[in-house]
Amino acid sequence: MDVITTLCFGQDIDAANATNFEQPLIKAMAESASIIIYFKHFPIFRKLINSIPPDQAIKSNPQIAGLIKMQQVSTKLWFTQKTNLD
Repeated sequence: MDVITTLCFGQDIDAANATNFEQPLIKAMAESASIIIYFKHFPIFRKLINSIPPDQAIKSNPQIAGLIKMQQVSTKLWFTQKTNLD
């Protein structure tokens, strides 16, 4: 994961050195694995979840929490990289 984030975002997330490998992005990816299939096969579900505030999405379906965290962490990495390039 460190190699991928370094290549994609120019930032090492230091997952290899995280205690018990519980780096936030890795943990969020693992938690979101069960919900990804719904996003793939039901695009309306993806649009619905992405259109409501994250805290309400998590309340409506706790399985969404991992996906929302993953989106937030990856977005943060993306904007950090984009800022560093400018």
